[in-house]
Order: sequence, then C-alpha cells, then structure tokens
Amino acid sequence: MATAWATPLTIVLVLGLAAVVTCLSTPPEVLVEASSQGMRDFMGLHYRALHRIPELKFEEHLTSNKVQSALKELGIKFTAGLAGGTGIIATIGSGRAPVVALRADMDALPVVEPDDVLTRMLQARAASLQGTVLLVFQPGEEGGAGARRMLASSEELRAAHVMFGMHNAPWVPQGVISSRPGTIMAASTSFHATITGAGGHAAYPHLLVDPVVAAAACITALQTLASREADPASDGVVVSVTQLHTPSGGAVNVMPDEVVIGGTIRALTPETFTRIQERVYAIIKAQAELHRCNASVHSGGRIPYPPVVNDLSLYNIGMEVATEMFQGDASKVTVADAPTMGAEDFSFFAQQKPCMFFFLGQANATTGTDVTLHSRRYKFNEEVLPLGAALHTAVALHVMSNPPDLWPPRHRFESTRDEL
Repeated sequence: MATAWATPLTIVLVLGLAAVVTCLSTPPEVLVEASSQGMRDFMGLHYRALHRIPELKFEEHLTSNKVQSALKELGIKFTAGLAGGTGIIATIGSGRAPVVALRADMDALPVVEPDDVLTRMLQARAASLQGTVLLVFQPGEEGGAGARRMLASSEELRAAHVMFGMHNAPWVPQGVISSRPGTIMAASTSFHATITGAGGHAAYPHLLVDPVVAAAACITALQTLASREADPASDGVVVSVTQLHTPSGGAVNVMPDEVVIGGTIRALTPETFTRIQERVYAIIKAQAELHRCNASVHSGGRIPYPPVVNDLSLYNIGMEVATEMFQGDASKVTVADAPTMGAEDFSFFAQQKPCMFFFLGQANATTGTDVTLHSRRYKFNEEVLPLGAALHTAVALHVMSNPPDLWPPRHRFESTRDEL
C-alpha cells in the first residue's frame, strides 16, 4: 500500500485557497480566517479523504477525479488531462497579469504506514483579484519529473510570471515557516548497478567469481566520494546505497551470478552533481573489474532533478509576507542555515521562471509528528493546514496587489514529445 503523506497536504492547501477571502486584504486577516473552525473541519475532511486513496506517479486517477469534482463544485474553470493524463491547471482571477502559479503535487510513495482551502480562499474574491492565479495540480513528483511534463503540456503555465511551492517539514517546529535565499534543495538522481560474476556452490569460492564481495567493495568505496572528493563547506555531496539484492534469490549455500545495488546521488551545485555522477559510475566499474567481475551502471530511466533555487526577489517578498502574517513575530519565520539534501522537481519550474519554495514546520514530539519524511513512522500534523493555506493565499494576493516589474521567463522551455 502507498501513503500520500505529502499529496493530501499540498492538494488541500491549493484547493482551499479560494474558500474564505471575501474582503480580506492583509496576511493576518487571511491567517485568522483560514484558522477558523469551519475551515479547519473543511481541510481535515479533504485531507483524510485524499489520504485514503494514495496513488503512485502518473497513476493518480482517483486523486485527479476528486480534485476535478471539487473544482466543479466551486465553479472554478480548469484544464485536465495534462502531463500524461492526470495533471490539472485551474484558473482564478481576471485573466490578466500578473500571473501567479501555486503548485500541488499529487503522487504518493510506495511506503507502508503504521489542499482545498487554498482554492476556496481565492475563489470567494475572484472577481476582484488584480491578476490571475494558476492552481497547478501536478502528477509524478516522486521520481517522475512531473514538473517537466506539466511545463511541456501547458503554454499557460510556461507563461506564468512567478510560482510558489511548499513542503511540510518534520525537522522544523510546528507552526514555523522556513526558507532560504538561493539554493534550498539539492540536485538528485538514482543509480542502479548489476555486478556480474560466476556463481556456484558456496563451498568452493576459489572456483567462482564472487559478485557479493565485489558489491561490498563498491559500497565501501562509494562512501569516500563525500568524505574525500567533495568540499564539505560548499559541495554538499551525499551518495546513499539503499538497495542490495540478488535477482536469482536462491539458497544460502549458492553463490549468485549477479548482485544488484542501487541508490541516490545528491549535490548542491550542478557542476559537483555532474562530477559525482561520473565518479559513481567509474568507481563501481573499477571495483567490479578489480574483483574479476563486470558491471553495468545506469540511472534506471529517472530524469535527474536540478537543485531548487529560490529567486532572491521573490524570496524577499515571500518572507516579508510571512512575517507580516505573524504580525512581526520573528520566531515564526526562520531562515534555514543550510539547504536540505532532499530533492524536488519544483526545480524545473525554478529553471524556467522566478520561484520560491517554503518549508511548513510540523515537528511536535508530543504528537509524534517529528519523524523524518519517507519513514513508515511518519505522521502528518493536521494542525499546520490552516497556516499553509493562509501563506499561499497571502503571497498570491500580495504579488497581484503589489506587482513588481514582471519577470520574463528565464528561457523558452524545451521539451520532447515523450514528455507530453
């Protein structure tokens, strides 16, 4: 079974944006309205409903249908069938500039387990909005580079002036907003290696070519990349081997012919990222050869994710709005000391237009909501839903009401047919 720990959060936040803003204009007012009991009940209901139907990347059919039904009930125009079938872009506002895009990813993770208010908060004042909000419901964030497909599918999205995204953060205290200027998340890709020897009876290893020992040597050697080939002050390299298995299975007294290892490669700069990828491949092949084995290495078809880089001007606007929302309480808006080594395909949006990414703090040891992401013990903190919805609403309203010089897209998005 899969769990959609992030999926309901971001969908509920984005769907909820149009719910409560009538004559509201200031970030504190937006937060008060989003925190009302009626809105809390609304968000909790939709979060739990979506949590019961987790779907993997590009298979989010039930989730997409539920989002479309909610949009129809709210009377919001949208385009569906994007990014291979399940992506949706809804439009609220005047249809004129500035165009602010707000993103929600919809896919879940294959892990076993022990945003709806956002839309409503904008829809209530759609006629008076001084710009346009695109609600982007994106499939395939978990390893599928769904952001690239959404950009390839929608000229409207490519033309948006700015974009905001958000992720819940169990390492940030509950109720605290965190971000940082520049790079906030790492580049990432996966690697898969098949190490081939010559198996046989485990009693006669001298007559065999042992791929298990070769694989173990590869795993050990890969650990030197971060400790001996990367600058700990700037490169931010992490190479993690997360899989080790023999495709044939078999009895314990049989040496296998093949061993498969897999993992992820992460770095904070594109240059370091490229170099470390090359070194991972070279080390695996060299260690296999040293142990009389052969090795084939590939990415498993996964598109590498670039680093997520916050636009400085948009970052300043976002942090200003967040601080105003908390009426100047600096303890509620923090600047992250360093980027996280997690990765996000929101980075593809940030390559194409000015973007900002927030972390929504949910850590509370008493309620057990401080467990790391992608863990079976992870527990989402529903108490932060109003804060996330209010923040996305407030930044969108601010940009539309106080438009800076409109930023042009950084470059024309290049795509291939298979991304569509």
